[in-house]
Amino acid sequence: MESNPSPNYRAVLIGIDDYPQRPLSGCVNDIDQIERILLDRLQVPAGRITRFAAPRAGAASSTRLPSSLSPTRDELRNFLHRLAEEVGPDDVVFLYYSGHGSQVMTRWNGHVIAREALVPLDFWNDGESQRLLYDFELNGLFARIAEKAGDLTVVLDCCHSASAVRGDGERYLEIPGIQDLSSNPPTEALTRDASGLLSAAIPMLVAACTAIEKAFEVGGDSQPHQGAFSYSLVRTLDAIDKPLPDLRWGDIWIPLVDRISNLRVWQHPQIVGNSARRLFGGPWTPRDLGYVIRQDGERFRVEAGTLTSVSEGAELAVYGPEPGLFPPLDTDADRAARIGLVRVDKADRSYCAAVSANGALRLPEGARARLVKPGLPDRLVVSLEPFDPALAAGLEARGIAAVRPGSPGIEACVRRENGLLYLGDEIYGDGSDPGRSPLVSFPAGDLGLAEAVLGHYARYRQTLRLPLRCRDLNGALRIELLDCGSRPVLSPEDLQAPSFPQLPFDPPWRYKVREGEGFALRIDNTAEDTLSVFVLNCAGSGRVEYLGDAEVPAGSLHILWCDGNLGNPFYPAVGADRKEIVDRIVVVGTTLPDRNLRYLQVAESFADVLLRYRISAPKDALSRALEATPVEKWTAEMVTLRIYK
Repeated sequence: MESNPSPNYRAVLIGIDDYPQRPLSGCVNDIDQIERILLDRLQVPAGRITRFAAPRAGAASSTRLPSSLSPTRDELRNFLHRLAEEVGPDDVVFLYYSGHGSQVMTRWNGHVIAREALVPLDFWNDGESQRLLYDFELNGLFARIAEKAGDLTVVLDCCHSASAVRGDGERYLEIPGIQDLSSNPPTEALTRDASGLLSAAIPMLVAACTAIEKAFEVGGDSQPHQGAFSYSLVRTLDAIDKPLPDLRWGDIWIPLVDRISNLRVWQHPQIVGNSARRLFGGPWTPRDLGYVIRQDGERFRVEAGTLTSVSEGAELAVYGPEPGLFPPLDTDADRAARIGLVRVDKADRSYCAAVSANGALRLPEGARARLVKPGLPDRLVVSLEPFDPALAAGLEARGIAAVRPGSPGIEACVRRENGLLYLGDEIYGDGSDPGRSPLVSFPAGDLGLAEAVLGHYARYRQTLRLPLRCRDLNGALRIELLDCGSRPVLSPEDLQAPSFPQLPFDPPWRYKVREGEGFALRIDNTAEDTLSVFVLNCAGSGRVEYLGDAEVPAGSLHILWCDGNLGNPFYPAVGADRKEIVDRIVVVGTTLPDRNLRYLQVAESFADVLLRYRISAPKDALSRALEATPVEKWTAEMVTLRIYK
């Protein structure tokens, strides 16, 4: 029994086994187990749990709730509408669905388009369009609930795409033909949702598999059937003896993924949202993800490799689940927060192996790592003009090689003039050319400040290196930035493959756009493999922004809109202190279905680094600063965008 009372939960459990076609066996068992955890571990009152269940005839159930509702389309739809009206800011909504999912071809307003859907019990409608709960309808309802409730978490133990081959025991139901939506047309606003069932409109959504995989059932013989995801989730939670209301998804993600892998199913769960959110919802605080690190006996496995500048000889600081946000690197607070240091002794492109560098180390739940010193192949090489031996020695301690101008391998340059240091690279200048502004300028004379700025640039540079390192499928991704400034009025279907012109070309940069004018990003996958695609923006401010991701089937295209909302462009900005900047958009594709490049995000700008240093620096420095597994293939492309006022 948990010692802490739970928040004001509104739990919704949906389990459907008794389909008229392709029935399942473990979905009601799934929600029985989640119900047990809600009642016993989180102390949720039975009256705060609504259960929709359709067990197969004669199947046993362990439910302790007095009644269950029938999970028909209208019952589910009407309930969600009522819930959207009833919830308030004190309610924490947790919805768990276990059943079939599908991808369906639909016709509306003269257009045929693929939509994702959950499959209710009474989906079959002989000779008519099938009764389904489509992504655009569900996401609209979830958005309404999220707007009014204190929090919303949705868990889907089902398939949600048609891009995988199906077989027995998989939670995907093929809906043949084209479903006509004209008799029940979606609203204009809801059809602008291009995200499928994995919508960014939901604060926290967890799916049992990626879009190119299957969600399996396991069990049989003497073992009850369950979804592989649900089975692993329940056993992971049963093995944890601390209060569940405080548990975060990031705390259990590694053991959860490992349990699924041990079932010998090719299935990788995914999160849409922040893993710092609580497992069952409720108040939360942001946290840095860091690298995923696992214990392997006396050794460690880290889910980052040479593609992202983690190579042999690199040193990684290891932290527990706290503090949520990493302290500034190499400060007293940072060293106090570390639980250990590991050194990489073997690295491939997306993983590395490491050993402890400072004694025995046992990883707690929720452990994370971050790079504190790169290996020799990944050291940032910076030219100093004029060469400053003292600054060079300080940078060397950070794993940054300072060299004289003209040396080979230079990635950035620092030039001193009139009491200031100017940082530039292949895009930005070093202050000597009025036509090429620097990335940042800052007072010279404070070695600690210079080391902090260049340490920040070294993290920023990790993403910029990807186009040179991801060349297995060279040219497989074609990237265009589409001009949304004067687009015609188009239907939502047209917006999924718009014929917009590209942004104006702007040699030597690729494109240019005026501040406040919007664009969408078109991604064409010309490879013979489905690619998991990630889009990051190395902004002129010094931040690395995560713009989104998508599964792009072979030979197809995807239009990336801001926050997954169809027709919602990206609107770049310059900032108050500049007339123009150049952003570098990096698009990475891989055949691996379980990668996540969110750890490449850099939330701080150069201005943030300068401000933080001034606040935290010693007094004398402050005054000076103020005065002075399938086959692994990768591909990546970079697009430069000049943003001007």
